[in-house]
Amino acid sequence: MVVVILIVIVVVVALAAIVYVMTSGLVSGPGAIPPGAPVGLTATAGDATVLLGWFAPPSRGGSSIANYRIYRGTSPNGESLLQTIGNGFSYTDSFVANGQTYYYKVSAVNSAGEGPQSSEAAATPRASSSKPVVTFSSVMKQNAVTWTFAIASASPTVPPSNYKVNFGIGTNTGTVQNMGTNGANVTVTVAGATPASVGVKWTDLGGTGTVKGGDIITIAFPSAPAPGTSLTFYLLYSDGSQIQFKSWQA
Repeated sequence: MVVVILIVIVVVVALAAIVYVMTSGLVSGPGAIPPGAPVGLTATAGDATVLLGWFAPPSRGGSSIANYRIYRGTSPNGESLLQTIGNGFSYTDSFVANGQTYYYKVSAVNSAGEGPQSSEAAATPRASSSKPVVTFSSVMKQNAVTWTFAIASASPTVPPSNYKVNFGIGTNTGTVQNMGTNGANVTVTVAGATPASVGVKWTDLGGTGTVKGGDIITIAFPSAPAPGTSLTFYLLYSDGSQIQFKSWQA
């Protein structure tokens, strides 16, 4: 009796293993058919990139998945073949433009052919919104018309073309100007103020060509401001948004 029970158990386990292997797609069978559609497709936008992710199709057609095909378009259901990859579950599309919406579908391929495409996913890559953060050290008075202060830190470091400068005397602010190259003066005019112009010079210590910690900003007036005048230097990002400012009194 015990022997009969053991034989029955062995047969049941063997049959279950055969069913699992044939339905899971671990091997190819003579009756293999194309797999079903991948499920759970997602598209995550980055800066000039889109990351795709998905799961294997529930039905693999009795044959192992060999490849996935990525389809992309710029209108809904307008996809065409973009790339064929191996048996993975993610793909990074780096050939995209910020601000453009992209639509994606994915299909699976086994020994019997390509299955249907997945449901559609879309994403719109955009430029990173993070901007450099700049801090300044204390202002040092050199003489009646000249003050200097160092850039304490800048993260990340970027070329001066990423910045503009502005200047305020009291409540007045001048016209925003592009930041000068290393050692070059930029003249900022302050409307309604006396003196009416301010020279701003950035000194690139180390010669890296980027605004970074340790660089020197020099502020020079054509004539001395009145003692006690409130002075403010503004460093702005290239789109005009304010990043950092430093105030002191003449």
